[in-house]
Amino acid sequence: MKLRTSFFNMGLLKQDFKQHGWISLAYFVALIFIIPMNLLMIATNPKHHLYDSPYLSELIYVEFGLLVIFVIGASIATGMFIFRYLHVKESADAIHSLPVLRRELYFTHVISGLIMLCVPTWLTAIVTWIVYQLVPMSSRLSSSELFATIGVISLMSAVIYIFTVGVSMITGQFVAQGALTVILLFLPTGLMALIGYHLSLLLFGFSSTYLEANGLSYWSPLVRIAMIQEQSFDTSEVILYCILAIVFLVAGYLLYKARHIETATDTISFKLLKPIFRYGVTFCMMLVGGAYFVTFQQEVHGWLYFGYAVGAIGGYFVAEMVLQKTWRVFELRLVKGFLIYTIVIIVLVIGLNSDILGYETRVPELEQIEGAYYGSPYGLNEKLRNDQKAFENDPAFVESIRELHEKITTDQPKASEGGTESEESYTHAFIAYKLKSGGVLVRQYTVSTEAIEEQLRPIYESKIYKDDYYALDQLDIPAIG
Repeated sequence: MKLRTSFFNMGLLKQDFKQHGWISLAYFVALIFIIPMNLLMIATNPKHHLYDSPYLSELIYVEFGLLVIFVIGASIATGMFIFRYLHVKESADAIHSLPVLRRELYFTHVISGLIMLCVPTWLTAIVTWIVYQLVPMSSRLSSSELFATIGVISLMSAVIYIFTVGVSMITGQFVAQGALTVILLFLPTGLMALIGYHLSLLLFGFSSTYLEANGLSYWSPLVRIAMIQEQSFDTSEVILYCILAIVFLVAGYLLYKARHIETATDTISFKLLKPIFRYGVTFCMMLVGGAYFVTFQQEVHGWLYFGYAVGAIGGYFVAEMVLQKTWRVFELRLVKGFLIYTIVIIVLVIGLNSDILGYETRVPELEQIEGAYYGSPYGLNEKLRNDQKAFENDPAFVESIRELHEKITTDQPKASEGGTESEESYTHAFIAYKLKSGGVLVRQYTVSTEAIEEQLRPIYESKIYKDDYYALDQLDIPAIG
């Protein structure tokens, strides 16, 4: 009894539903119109036979874009409104003056939010199941299929909600919480894509395309939930997101315990996080600025560095304006901080350009190679994802790929940066090795075709490459019927 009352308060739960129950009701109404009502309209349409396809057998395909928007929106909104009292000084003082422990406040609010999100979701699932039982549909939705989908949606909604709650602890502003939540949820995918793009500009042979093809989108819960229709969740992903939900829950509680009430209205509640915010914004804006200018100037590196400078300066001082809530931030202390950041970035860029780690010149020895692949990053990723044979160990094929790789790294015959060459004059060469040590070495180049024509010929003329590129192995599959 003591444990239960220490972590949960029924009075607070009722108060949450009185204040914020409208979110749950609006969410339920939206889900009803998006899913079962939509199915009902399709089924009762005299021309509904036009929709006869597996499309109707999966709940997730019905108005999927709207469904994702409402799931994400309701999860973030619930987390923002339930803990909104932390961002108003009067409310924060009043709530924390009650004879209620912080852990009781925290876990009761978290539970009330989960109830507000899960009850509408599962009620919608029940209504959808009833619709499928009562109206004639050309394709049937199994109960297991329906509730498995609803279970995944509930899990992702809970992860996003609990993450939003954690963000409410590190900021003292309501609007900043919403903005930070969306940015941080998307940050893993967005930041890695930006870093990959810039590494492909600064490191000869780095493949940002392979990074994207190799599951980069899975790093963001927002992107992942939008991809459910393309790639369903497996058991390992469900376990991973359950663990993430627990981690976010515990982290949010620890932050709540350490948070000072008087930080309400501050952009960042913890002093330790302010430099992380400042330099994080600076770094991201630097990458965005560089990408912007180099894209419009056909990858001319002078504009890349100009973009770095503009983005970094803008990001650094805008971040400080947000932190101090004033535009008067031009102080000597900040200039010194920016100069230190600039020196670090310059050293990093020089290190990448000089290839001090030997990345650009590394070609594995034949005895180190277990198998090799030449084709496209997406083709390799698809083979690996579907457990198909991706790396060929034919000695002649492997040696041909290695000779091509060695020619490219030695001469570095890059395509023109001015973009004046025709498509026939350059080649996108993607090379991957499976090493005997267990690792995978990947390189991608855009190089002059004429410079590597002799090395390309044995690869293009090999049966292995032709079978893969033209899918000739599909001709051996017997026709159905």
